Amino acid sequence: MCKHYINHLIFSSFLLLVLSCTLSDDDRSDDIPPAPIILISMDGFRWDYMDRTDTPNMDYLAAAGVRAEALIPVYPSTTFPNHLSIITGCYPENHGIVSNRMWDPLFEEWYYIGEGAEPVQDGRWYEAEPFWVTVEKAGLKSAIYHWPGSEAEIMGYRPSHYHVYDGSVTNEEKIDQVLDWLDLPSDERPEFIAFWVNEANYYGHRLGVEGAAMDSVIQGLDLDVGRLLTGLEQRDLLDRVNVIIVSDHGMVNLDEDRVLFLDDYISMQDLERYRFGPFAMLDPVEGMLDSVYSALHAAHPDFHVYRKEETPEHLHYRNHPRITQLVGIPDESWYVSTHHSFDNYGFGGYVATHGYDPYISSMQAIFLASGPHFQKGMTVPKFQNIQIYNLLTSILELDGAPNDGDLESVRDMLINE
Repeated sequence: MCKHYINHLIFSSFLLLVLSCTLSDDDRSDDIPPAPIILISMDGFRWDYMDRTDTPNMDYLAAAGVRAEALIPVYPSTTFPNHLSIITGCYPENHGIVSNRMWDPLFEEWYYIGEGAEPVQDGRWYEAEPFWVTVEKAGLKSAIYHWPGSEAEIMGYRPSHYHVYDGSVTNEEKIDQVLDWLDLPSDERPEFIAFWVNEANYYGHRLGVEGAAMDSVIQGLDLDVGRLLTGLEQRDLLDRVNVIIVSDHGMVNLDEDRVLFLDDYISMQDLERYRFGPFAMLDPVEGMLDSVYSALHAAHPDFHVYRKEETPEHLHYRNHPRITQLVGIPDESWYVSTHHSFDNYGFGGYVATHGYDPYISSMQAIFLASGPHFQKGMTVPKFQNIQIYNLLTSILELDGAPNDGDLESVRDMLINE
């Protein structure tokens, strides 16, 4: 298998031209769906990573299809809230996954993520319709490999094919499974496939955004894309499948001179529940809300604390009971902690992180799309990831569930059939 698919483009283009001249549509396998979708999430892949090192396979997709200047996450710019926004078209306040870890006052339980995490597999936490549910409701088939939330039965539906999260599975195994799904008989073959890979996020946290080591990670992910494209070409599907690559958020380096200590301003005993890091989620004990807010509001020029109903409108982060009473938003690279936590754990082994305002450039992500439904060689302005759900429904001509997106804002990237 070739490592750089791009080296074969001239031959492949010639071969496809010959095939198009010699084979009619009737000569091809009748049971191959006309335009299935493969949606790939590269967790933590920043919008500018393609431009800093060699990524020939992703460059090919951009040249053959559409590239966005950037993909804008939702707030907080973390993994689960954004994957659910991509796949439902809803802001976290409307799909319910407002953080990777959160308290539900009605359930009186915590939601948390990780291998074997029971809440992730419990459908009651998910309040908007994922696209795989839309697909299954329409009588079509979906196949999901480790997309956040896909392990749960949601609204009475599961993907036709799915895998419970297992961190030991390699990207090569996932891609080979995707190709095997495309090889299934027509009555089992999915029209929608999605999978998630974590290397850009994992190593970005530990290596930082800059440097040759991170360049190697980016190049490795590009080789994974090449493995998929080669498999599609071998099946005569390269020009018949819509391949979409997205990311959930970007990444920025941390700085030990940019740490804000909550216990410089308040007693931690005044908080019933809290989370901190690149954002702060704070629930004061009963009767202490006004006192804690007054102590933190305008206490530091790089830390902005809001009552939940007063968070900035562009964040759409107000209207859900799982959002804490107070929301603290530090400026880029600032980190919220306590003296005890930072003395003992520092940044938790990280040198870079995410979670900040999604309109900060470093938090923004990648969007590439190529296939029969997309324009060729087009660059589009940056857009919010809540628009992707409606792109997917348009491609498969499905009636989508209510959502916060607007197809008109991204329709130009689609070929007008």
